[in-house]
Amino acid sequence: MFLLVTLASVICLAYSSPLIRRSTPRWTRPCGSFEIQMPNPLPLPPLNETLGEIVALTQSGVDYSRQLRVKYRLQRVLSNDMASVLDNVHLDGFPLKKSSDEAINDADSDTVTALKKDYTTLSKLAVWLEQMHLDEVTRHQSQFINEVSRVEENVYSMLCKIDVCLRNLNSTVDAHVTRSVMPDKFRRMTIAQTYQRDYIINKDTSEFVDSLEIQYSAMEARYMSRALQ
Repeated sequence: MFLLVTLASVICLAYSSPLIRRSTPRWTRPCGSFEIQMPNPLPLPPLNETLGEIVALTQSGVDYSRQLRVKYRLQRVLSNDMASVLDNVHLDGFPLKKSSDEAINDADSDTVTALKKDYTTLSKLAVWLEQMHLDEVTRHQSQFINEVSRVEENVYSMLCKIDVCLRNLNSTVDAHVTRSVMPDKFRRMTIAQTYQRDYIINKDTSEFVDSLEIQYSAMEARYMSRALQ
């Protein structure tokens, strides 16, 4: 039986997903087109409020991913043994979750630096989720498109909130990631391989988003304290 436990070494196949994608990636303008015309169209909310909204998004993001994970396990992976194997597989190039120590260190570090770091990592997640969404539509008859979209939109909401935080601190993202952060071999796969790839993408997205909750809760508390002084 074919086991996709070494995705990092998978051979590129002849099939290639059609690249029906936005010419301007969403992760470069996660708050929408309005911000292009007016960088600050409305007064920015207090920083602690936006940080609190990011905490809420980490929680909802984990919930969305768990719901999708259950459906993948029951209808695509089909085997608890296989799911257990995939739970321990990581895809080359996909961001790793933060350790508790890293999250705490980032919370205590320069806020702008931490926000830019997380913006970059979440943008990388968005690249992989874009391909996952594309294949869901073009190859899987949109079976789980609502669930996939919720996971994806949650990441874009976090990116938008981080962008707002940066503007609140008179800063902006220095440079944006490109689609090349996702190796092409993970775009050229059989349907069976995409089932397993997407299970892992969703699993690792959930783990990274979950690892941000400690960090942003601490940052929210710090800026709340400042607001009350």
